[in-house]
Amino acid sequence: MRFTEHTNRNCRRAFTMLDVLISLTIIGLLFGLLLPSIQQARERARILQCANNLRQLGLSAEQHVAIHRRFPYTSTQWYDGVKQHKAISPHRYLMAALDPQVFSQIDFDDPTSASWMNIPVFAAANNQKLSAQSLAVLNCPSDQTYPGSNSYRVSMGISVELLPSRGNIEPDSQRGAFVNGRAVAPAEFTHGLSNTVMFSERVTGDFEPASYEPFRDVFAGTNLNGYRTTADMESRCRLSATINPASHFSWQGGSWLLGGYSNTWFNHVRVPNSRDPDCAAGRSWTDGGPSIIAARSFHSGGVNSLFGDASLRFISFDIDQSVWRALGTRTGSPD
Repeated sequence: MRFTEHTNRNCRRAFTMLDVLISLTIIGLLFGLLLPSIQQARERARILQCANNLRQLGLSAEQHVAIHRRFPYTSTQWYDGVKQHKAISPHRYLMAALDPQVFSQIDFDDPTSASWMNIPVFAAANNQKLSAQSLAVLNCPSDQTYPGSNSYRVSMGISVELLPSRGNIEPDSQRGAFVNGRAVAPAEFTHGLSNTVMFSERVTGDFEPASYEPFRDVFAGTNLNGYRTTADMESRCRLSATINPASHFSWQGGSWLLGGYSNTWFNHVRVPNSRDPDCAAGRSWTDGGPSIIAARSFHSGGVNSLFGDASLRFISFDIDQSVWRALGTRTGSPD
C-alpha cells in the first residue's frame, strides 16, 4: 500500500507536455518584453562609450593648445601658391596625448591623399602599417568600423568653401573650429569656445563600392561644380540626389590619418542625420573640395558633439538648422 501511494505522488509531481509548452510561452513573452529594455541599455552604454572617446579627443586638444598655443593643424592636399600642403588630419597631432606610441610611428611627410575609388594605400610604410590597426578611441561602438577607420570628425564650419574669403568666395568660409591649411588659436573663437562645436560623429561609409547607401556614402553630381554659394550648392545637391548616382564614394571615414571630407572633416551646412544624402562637387573633390558632409550617428535621437571648451553635449536630430549653424562658427552667428 505504501508503495502505491509513493508512486501516485511521483506521478502527480511530473510535468506534462502542456505544462512545458505553457512555461516556454511565458518565458518567451517575458523575454520579448525584456529585449527592448536590454537593447536600450546596450545602446545607452554605446552612447556613453562614444561620448568618452570624444572627451579623450577634447582633453588631447586642450593639451595640444597648452603646448603649442593653437589647436591642431589640418589640411587637404593642395598648393596655396606658396606651400604644398599634404592631407594631414588633426587626429595625427592628437595622438601625441591619446597614444604616444602610435604618434611616434606617424610619417607626417607622407604625400598620400584620399582616393575616390577605394581606401588609400599609403606611400609611407609606417602609415600603411598604422592604417591596418583598429584604434578603439577613434571608433564609435554603435557604428560599423574597420581597421584604421574613424567615427569622429572636426568641424570645418558653415560653408562648403575651404579657401579664405575673397573675390567670389563667400564671407562665411573658414569660420569653423578648424581651417584648411592652418592651425587656429583659441583667441580666434570670438563666439566663445563653449558655443562652438569642434568634433562630432559621422558614420563610416558602407565600404561597398558596388552599392550606394545614401545614409553612409557620398555622391558626386555633375551639376554641383557650377554652384555660386553654399546655399546654391545645397539646393543643387538636394535636386541631384538619386538612389543610383553615376558616381559615389563608399570609403567615408576610412582613415583617421588623412585630412579632408573623406575621412576626418564635416560641416554644419545641414543638421545632424539630415534626410538629404551627403554630396561632393565632383569625383576629384572628395578629399577637400566643396562638399556637404553632415554629422551622422546610429544613436537614437541625436549625435555626440564636443565643444571648444571640451564640454560634451548630445545634440538632437531635431535641432533647428539656424541654431546648428550658429554652433558651427567660431566668429558669431551666421548672417
